[in-house]
Amino acid sequence: MQKIIDLASVVKIYGDKTLFEIKHLEVFEGDRIGIIGANGSGKSTLMKLIAGEIMPDQGVIEVIESLAYMPQPLGSNIDEIEIGSYSASLFDVGRNAGYSGGEKTKRALSNVLSQNKALYLLDEPTTNMDLVSIQHLESEVLKYSGTLIVISHDTTFLNTVVNRLWILDGGTVREFDGTYEMWQIQQQREYDYQSFLYQQDQKERKRLEKEAARIRIEAQKVGKKPKHMSSKEARIYAGIASVQQGHVQRRSRQLLSRMDHKETLKRPESNDPINISLGSTQKLRAKTAITLENFNLAYGERVLFKDTNATLKTNVCSVITGPNGCGKTSLINAILRKEDGIVVNPGIHFGVFSQFHQSIDLKKTLLQNVMRESIYDMGKVRTILNNLRFSKEDLDKTASKLSGGERAKCVLAMLIVSDINALILDEPSNHLDMDTQQAMLDMLENWEHTLILVSHDRWFIDQLGDQVFEVKHQSLVPSING
Repeated sequence: MQKIIDLASVVKIYGDKTLFEIKHLEVFEGDRIGIIGANGSGKSTLMKLIAGEIMPDQGVIEVIESLAYMPQPLGSNIDEIEIGSYSASLFDVGRNAGYSGGEKTKRALSNVLSQNKALYLLDEPTTNMDLVSIQHLESEVLKYSGTLIVISHDTTFLNTVVNRLWILDGGTVREFDGTYEMWQIQQQREYDYQSFLYQQDQKERKRLEKEAARIRIEAQKVGKKPKHMSSKEARIYAGIASVQQGHVQRRSRQLLSRMDHKETLKRPESNDPINISLGSTQKLRAKTAITLENFNLAYGERVLFKDTNATLKTNVCSVITGPNGCGKTSLINAILRKEDGIVVNPGIHFGVFSQFHQSIDLKKTLLQNVMRESIYDMGKVRTILNNLRFSKEDLDKTASKLSGGERAKCVLAMLIVSDINALILDEPSNHLDMDTQQAMLDMLENWEHTLILVSHDRWFIDQLGDQVFEVKHQSLVPSING
């Protein structure tokens, strides 16, 4: 099979930090590679290097096939790109698309897939997309005969479309042949085996230490002269004891030498869960959080909601679903603006996780953004950011230099430190690595307050949804499956 990409001795440096070092990676014709790793590990940077968007600080990258590249974040001119009619029809992309995040993603994908290149580079292609569109993408990728390199935190998508993984961790890239699910199983087996070896090593060390202690006591007993012994007997005993002590001390030295030369096994690193929680503010006593009364909303000439009536309860999770472009985010914005036809409980203090992280000031540092509305002191905030796996160096990064996933975690931290009793989350799992997604899910499951969730993530919906609404027929209706 023909090799189409070769990376040799590649090093990428940001500031005074080495992001990663790659000894050697190869890509062959027909490979389906998923790039995974924690937020900020360098996944998008690696893809940009392959795409030729940026250059390595050291090393050589050879790409011998023509490629099409979908980056993250998407360019501001995405609505103006001309796309092929076949791909446009696949994702139902019209010329006026671009109102929602999902529509922007579909338009970017349509642009890439219409180019018929031998190599596709896709950075988080399922971002903001509805389930039907993701299934269309999976189907299209499975029919594609060329080579695919994809970055994704969508485990179902990865298990469906990739057969190899590149794992960015600790400044290096590891390779694995298989799906994401197979890699998870292998990781658990490896951890279990290393844990067994470590436990056996600890048992042996304790046994050796116990034996060494017994020998020391034995040597002390041998050297101790019995009572009521004559001078002559004492001299004879001392000679015998000296020989015996020599034997015991030699055994002790041999045992200590054995312990010194025995390789010390390190405790295997467990992937400890991220531990975060929201404040325990007092619950709202009223039963209704938001009421829509004959609510109407349009975007230009496009009617999104017409004479809509609905009630969202307090202290439960209300999920809003629907296809891309139906008006979910527009409805959220209308609720926050308290537009005509919307009644919001006056006791509600919203915290908002927006789809495009608009609450972040890109000119300020990560720490400055989180401290801006914090009810906690600097020490507490630093602890929270550390729990979200931000390093000390990350705290002083300008927000504009954070990756998409790191920006999402920044917004999450801003919510954790805020004085709120209700949350609006618009596609919160986008860009977040798997560990942080699980941490957010655990946090929200334990937060018994008002939550409004806009999501296409079935995992989040199934775990959190108390009442589920669907946007359809220009209205907000209870879902049959909710």
